Amino acid sequence: MTVTPNTQIVALLGDPVSQSLSPLIHNTGFDELNLDMVYLAFRIEKASLGDAIKALKTFRFQGANVTIPHKQDVIFFLDELTERAEAIGAVNTIVCDHPASDSVPRLIGDNTDIVGFARSLREFKDQIEGQDALVWGSGGAARAVTYAILRELDMARIHLICRSMEVGRALAHDIDGSGSRIEVVKWEYSALSMQQATLLVNTTPLGMTPNTDTTPCLQPELMHDGQIVYDLVYNPSRTVLLEQASKAGATGIEGIEMLLGQATESFEAWTGAELPEKHIRNALAAQ
Repeated sequence: MTVTPNTQIVALLGDPVSQSLSPLIHNTGFDELNLDMVYLAFRIEKASLGDAIKALKTFRFQGANVTIPHKQDVIFFLDELTERAEAIGAVNTIVCDHPASDSVPRLIGDNTDIVGFARSLREFKDQIEGQDALVWGSGGAARAVTYAILRELDMARIHLICRSMEVGRALAHDIDGSGSRIEVVKWEYSALSMQQATLLVNTTPLGMTPNTDTTPCLQPELMHDGQIVYDLVYNPSRTVLLEQASKAGATGIEGIEMLLGQATESFEAWTGAELPEKHIRNALAAQ
C-alpha cells in the first residue's frame, strides 16, 4: 500500500486497538476497489480523546471508527449525530463532512453496530421474534444491541445483566422510555433470566484476548438447545462462552459477524461503495 499526500485517512480510535481486525477489513476493501485510502489504528486514552477528535478535523480525515471505551464519551466532541446514534447515546462511526476544500470538516456521529447486529440475526428472526433476550453488559455496544433487539428484531423483553445497577437503569431509560421492556438484573442473579431467554448476547470484553479464559456466563449448565448465544468478542473467534453454548446444544454466533456487518455500513458511509465481503472473509481466513 502506497500512501501519498492525497491519500484519504480513516482512523480507529480506542483502547486497546492492537487486537482489532478493522484495519485488515477496511484496507483490504480499499485495495480491492483501488481506492486511495488507508485505515490506521490509534490507541487513545480517555484524557486524549478530545485532542484526537480535533485531529480528525485538522488533518481532514475521511472518518473514523470509535471502539472501547469511547463510544459514549466521544459524543461530546462531535458536531452532529444521526437519529439512531442520538437515540441510543453511543457512536461507533464518525463521518467527516467536507463541504468545501477550504472549510473545516463537520464531524457526524453514527452507530452502525445496530445494523451489523440485526443483519447477522436475520435468519433467526422467526425463532426470536416475540421472545426474551439476555444481554450481558451496559456500555456502548450494549446500547446498540438493546436498541436493535427491541426496534429491529421485535423481541419482547430484555434481561440486562449489569455490574452497576445505576448504569444499567440509565441505559434502560434511554433505550426503553416506558421502562417495561428492559429488566435490569444484578450480575449474580442472572439464573432465572438465562432460563427465560431465547437470545443471549455478550457485549462485554470478557473472553477477549489476552483474557481468553473469562466468560460472562456464571451458570453455563442453564444454557440449552433452542437458545442462540451471540458473543461480540471476535478475538479469539471461538470464546469460552461459545464453547459453553456448544456443549449445551445452543447455536453460537461469533463476533466477527457483527464486526463485518457494522464495517459494511461504515465503509459505505466513507466511500459510497459496497464492501467486497467475499474478499474480506478470504483475508480474515488467511490470518
